[in-house]
Order: sequence, then C-alpha cells, then structure tokens
Amino acid sequence: MFGLNWLGCTVLNLLSRFAVHVACPRCGFRFKPFADHTFTRLSEIMGRFPCPKCGHRFAIGEDQKTASEDAKFNPPGPFAQPADSRIERRAPSDRELLFYIPPSGRAGFLLLFSIFWNIFMAPLFFFMVVRGNLGDQTVALGPKVIVSLFFLIGVWLTYFALHERFASHLLYLSPELVRMQRKLVLKSNSDLSPAEILTVKKVTIYTQNDSAVRGIELSAGLRLIRFGSALLEDEKDWLAWEIRNYLRQHGATQLPPEPAQRRPKPAREVAKDEEEELEPRTES
Repeated sequence: MFGLNWLGCTVLNLLSRFAVHVACPRCGFRFKPFADHTFTRLSEIMGRFPCPKCGHRFAIGEDQKTASEDAKFNPPGPFAQPADSRIERRAPSDRELLFYIPPSGRAGFLLLFSIFWNIFMAPLFFFMVVRGNLGDQTVALGPKVIVSLFFLIGVWLTYFALHERFASHLLYLSPELVRMQRKLVLKSNSDLSPAEILTVKKVTIYTQNDSAVRGIELSAGLRLIRFGSALLEDEKDWLAWEIRNYLRQHGATQLPPEPAQRRPKPAREVAKDEEEELEPRTES
C-alpha cells in the first residue's frame, strides 16, 4: 500500500519541471531549484540546494530577493540586551540557556477589533445556528456554516489578542532540544532539534494599520516556532542574535553564519563623497 510520502514525492517530481527560477543570494545566478533531483522524502523540499555556478547552498525562501528583505530587517549582531528590557536571561548550566519573556500587557488594535467582531457575530451565531431561525424563518444549512465559520474566527481573534496581552513565554536552549513553552491558563510546548534549525530571524507575523508586525521565527523546514511580536524591535534583534549565537555553538550546523557588519565610513570620507557629488561635471 502506497503511503503519503510516496504520493507527495510523486507529485513533487511531476511538478519540479514547472518550478520557477530563483536567484542565488551570493552570486545572483538564476536557475530552477531541484531541476535534476528525484524526491524520495517530502522533507527534501525544505532542504538546501546548491547554486550551479558558485556552489552556495540555500533553501526555498532564501533567494536573492528574500535575502535582501531579510537583511533589511535583520541586522547582524552582536547586540546587547536593551536596558529597559524585561526579558530574563538565565544559564542553568554551561550548556543550557533560558529566556523568560513576561506577558507584554499589550494587545492594542487586535483586542478592540475582536470585541467589535464578536458583538456582531455572537448574536447571529446564537439565533442562526443555536436556535436555527431568524424570526419566523428557518435558517438553511449554508448560512449556518458561514456564520459558524465567522464566529470561530472571532473566537480565534479573541484568544490571540488575550494571548498577546497575558501569555508568558519560556524559551529553553540545549544541545539536544529547543523548547518554547507558552502559558495562558494552560501550558503548551513546541520543540525543535538544534541540528534541524535552518534560520532564526525576524519575520512578518501580521499587519496592523498597513504596517508589518514582526516576530522571531525559528525554522526547521515545515516546522516553525514563532513568538515575540509584542517585543520592542531592539529586543527582537538582541534575542534573535542570542539564539543564533548559542545554536551555532551547539549543533545547528545548517544555520548560516552571521553576515559581516558594514563598517561606517569616517566623517572625513563622508564629507569628501558629498563634495564630489556637488562638484559640476564637465564633458570632455
């Protein structure tokens, strides 16, 4: 009997010929990833592949365009912990690291939006789904399904807003395990192996008022740990760098090295460049 892995790999092998071109983040060479590769495991689609020109290995979502965006919002470390940060950094042993992130106390627009959403949807759900009628008319199955869906969206929005405001996070790092524990009444754990982690960076979690709200993402292919959208930007930069720095030393061999920081030009060189720009150019 054929399994899900076989079916998925068969589909991937059929679709690989239609793959779009990607640009190598190192040399810019454009090519189709996995062009001559035969998939035998579904997880291979999330692995790194080499650039045919320079040999640099990168994964889907790490091409030149994405790398440029990541570099813009993910400055290289090292960073010091901000003075006003409430995050607690602990070292239970020489090989372990622990970060306690207290509740942010902020939910902002999302909590207000979820309240207004539920003010409208909760009565509709009660009358159309629970009671099954509006006035003298019986509600058909289609509208019941739609209203139920919108009601569940409202419940999820409320939970997410309360989670942002009241949940605490405990991030545990060891050579064998990365665990994110979230606590809001009940505890929930998300685990990754350091050896599986491909990236640790800031990514967009959601948008608010047409502005991106970013959090920290630990990626191990299809498995992700995301948190920290309520943190201040300098806290995110520091914490993401702390995690990357620890993991590189404890088994995360697939994690790319920290990019070199650009050395700022001395003031005299900046002034010289500005003078050259202002000088009129004469045609020979």
